[in-house]
Amino acid sequence: MEINKRCKWCGSPFIAQKVSTQFCSHRCANASYKKKKRNAKLEKSLEEDAQLHPLELKGTMDKPYLSPLEVANYFGVSKATIYRYLANGLIKSLQLRRSTLIRKADIDALFDLAPVYKKRSYRKRENTSYYTIKEIIEKYKISKKAILRRCDKLSIPKIYEGRNVFFNKATIDAHFAELIEVFNVENYYTPSQLMEKYSLSKAAVLSFVSRHNIPRITRGRDVYYSKVHIDTIKHKMEDLDPEYYTFEEITEKYGISVNVIKRYLDNYTINTEKRGKFRMVSRIDFDLAFKQYQQGLEAKAPRIVVKPKKKKKTDVVPTPEGYYSAKEIAEKHKISVKHVWVLTREHNIPKIAIRGFNYYEQPPIDELFRRFDEFSYIKEWLTGEEVEKEYGMTPVGRRSFAYRNKIPTKIEHGITYYSKLHIDEAKGITFVGSTPVGKLIYERAAKAGKRVQALCQAKNHALVLEDAPIERTVAGVINSAYGCAGQRCMALSVCVVQESIADKFVAELKKQAMNIKVGKSIDKTSKLGPLTYKKHYDEVVADIEKGVKEGATLVLDGRNPELPDEIKNAVYYNFGDNKNEQTFKAYWDAVKLDKKE
Repeated sequence: MEINKRCKWCGSPFIAQKVSTQFCSHRCANASYKKKKRNAKLEKSLEEDAQLHPLELKGTMDKPYLSPLEVANYFGVSKATIYRYLANGLIKSLQLRRSTLIRKADIDALFDLAPVYKKRSYRKRENTSYYTIKEIIEKYKISKKAILRRCDKLSIPKIYEGRNVFFNKATIDAHFAELIEVFNVENYYTPSQLMEKYSLSKAAVLSFVSRHNIPRITRGRDVYYSKVHIDTIKHKMEDLDPEYYTFEEITEKYGISVNVIKRYLDNYTINTEKRGKFRMVSRIDFDLAFKQYQQGLEAKAPRIVVKPKKKKKTDVVPTPEGYYSAKEIAEKHKISVKHVWVLTREHNIPKIAIRGFNYYEQPPIDELFRRFDEFSYIKEWLTGEEVEKEYGMTPVGRRSFAYRNKIPTKIEHGITYYSKLHIDEAKGITFVGSTPVGKLIYERAAKAGKRVQALCQAKNHALVLEDAPIERTVAGVINSAYGCAGQRCMALSVCVVQESIADKFVAELKKQAMNIKVGKSIDKTSKLGPLTYKKHYDEVVADIEKGVKEGATLVLDGRNPELPDEIKNAVYYNFGDNKNEQTFKAYWDAVKLDKKE
């Protein structure tokens, strides 16, 4: 008894093997299962969002100052959108070190200043060198899904404008031309014809053509399969073309591979006929060529060639409108083709590929070589090493200087050259660093007649407002001020606290500072090690004494800290006053002494 059912996924009628069967194929069952799992994950995610989002909003609305992330969550937009509003000046903000704060009052004020709502409209691209998806569908009679799948596979360039997508017309025409080629329908089967002729189900037909790699042609939603290939596999010899072989027939008859068949076609004059995506080979010509080859082998004579076949020259694709080929660029600007490839790759020139040939957009190419022509008046160029030697720069300083001052550069054989004329015309130098280096830069720049802004011995300040979390802020201040014993460029030197929380802040700072472990720098548990030089230690002590003398309140005195017993009477070396050899020796002696202890 047949069990007639209808598939719950695709709705097609089918004959089921079991009463419990719900789907016509494994494909439909798998699709239904994936949808069920996806919906379950979506419901779970929505439930989690519903639980968390109200709490986040509640905490956000109570705060007078918000971060960009909190504002983004408040409005339900991306973080990048808020930063774009900040950059355009639409929202006021305050930057404190690495934090950005936004007043909630300013956010609410945006609605008072908002313009009248305007409906968004997208204009159709007027450029005639691009297709819309609708135009491709009308011209080539294929579905939107097939267009997108083919464009992704072939990496066809596309442009987004609002909700519209535009594809390069030249590339589309080159890769989609086969879809409008006229073909003989009599040489192909449709799936319905296969089902009727060989008594197969739809699933069996799809499985058969996939398993045997049957050549096919698609026109819109219609699919056509090669009749001669299917009949060969099904052993329907009476229906085969009596004048032509398929590659499969030749392989079965003569026991040779596909590569050997192609070699015969290259070396002998054998008529072929192209039918869609595959080639048919003349039976008479191939039998004659194979017989001649076998006779030549038996007689131990050179292979007899009927008529050597001349290889067809590669069809040169005409240059699309609005593009240059590499050869055209090389001839126009008197450079090699290889140099064209290097320049277009270094400057990211947009290009399209048609049948293995690259074509480059004309405006970027013209702009690139126009820039080179602009610098024709520059007679003297310097390499990076020459710039560093002549102007006393480091490699990093040289690159930074060229970028900030927009110094013209050129690349020849992989070497970058800088315009000496523009380097000499630089108005001034800005420097941040130590005083000795600043004096040296100022001296050299003054000799060259350049203005100098030297910010020497720069100090870092912290500003603490009343809405800051006290414990976490104090921990950050301690890490910055006491890390490496304050002997680093980013060490915090000054902390300004709002008066309303000043006492509470100082009390917490004293509490956490008293818990800092003072010890040897090579001890991983130590949080505060020794100063580098005796001179540095004397300067710190002098600063403390000066502050007390001028009326400052000394909350915690660090001049005489409680040290561990193992280092109270230890011998220390003054590394900075010795030569390199003595310094290294003293260091290793200290390490050995520590290990013995």
